Amino acid sequence: MTSQVRKMQFEPPPCRYGMGRTFDEVLPSVAERLNVLLGSHGFQVAFRLDYEEKFNAAGAGSFSPYQIWGVCHLKSMYRALAAEPTAGLLFPYHIILFRNATGGTIVMVKDPTRIMDLLRHPVAIEVAIEIGNMLEHLLDEL
Repeated sequence: MTSQVRKMQFEPPPCRYGMGRTFDEVLPSVAERLNVLLGSHGFQVAFRLDYEEKFNAAGAGSFSPYQIWGVCHLKSMYRALAAEPTAGLLFPYHIILFRNATGGTIVMVKDPTRIMDLLRHPVAIEVAIEIGNMLEHLLDEL
């Protein structure tokens, strides 16, 4: 992509269990870049759920674009599961993408250190810190 992405002047709402960035662009454009970046950092997308479509189809009412992605970094996940098999309850890492009031896109990722700390296993915590750093770097690149 040759054009420079311009971030908006404000950030997503504060969240104790996640981190995020806000972009001027519409969700499909940001989602496309995110998908490429995830792959370049060794992440795999396990699932994508489009809740705008699901809510509207269920007759729950009109809903603006809102997606939840489940992503895994398999090498790191392997280390965590080998150390603590129950860690699988805390995977995958979630990323949400949704439209803000001005039509831009907010991207937020679950902070794995907030979740893995529940296990109190040193390897799981080490993996969570590594993944958290990777996800934060990915958001900065986005």
